[in-house]
Amino acid sequence: MTSFRTKLTLALGFAAGYVLGTKAGRQRYQQITELAHRVAGDPRVHDMVETVKTEAASAAGTAKQVVEDKLSRRSSSNGLAEPYPVDPVITAG
Repeated sequence: MTSFRTKLTLALGFAAGYVLGTKAGRQRYQQITELAHRVAGDPRVHDMVETVKTEAASAAGTAKQVVEDKLSRRSSSNGLAEPYPVDPVITAG
């Protein structure tokens, strides 16, 4: 998944740089922007974006739980009555 995101980011950066720096003229600019609109409107791209959002939210939830568990264990090993407070406002997504 990371490889796809990296390649997509690189491709979008290259396209943006080319569009901004090109001397190919208006016709080439229009071709590139038309391609970008087609890619952005592609349902597969929208599905991939939703998949990445879902996986990121899941990973964030897992990471939060791991941190809470480690802090809880650390506080109990230090003899504290309660674990360190965790801000409930932070949410994934």
